[in-house]
Amino acid sequence: MYGIFIGNHLEENNVGYIEHCCFSMQLSNMMAVSSLKACIHAIIPGCFPTSSTELKYSLNVMLH
Repeated sequence: MYGIFIGNHLEENNVGYIEHCCFSMQLSNMMAVSSLKACIHAIIPGCFPTSSTELKYSLNVMLH
């Protein structure tokens, strides 16, 4: 049953379940905040003008 939900993903990335969960939740939080900022920026262009670029750089550092 464990393999159905996780497969080889954790082994392929050499991480444990908790480490993977925390990292994925951190990414999710960053993207959710960035999404909200992008929505506000769409309506009020002066607000958060660099938030998407900042997210791009942050994700690049975290994922590479």
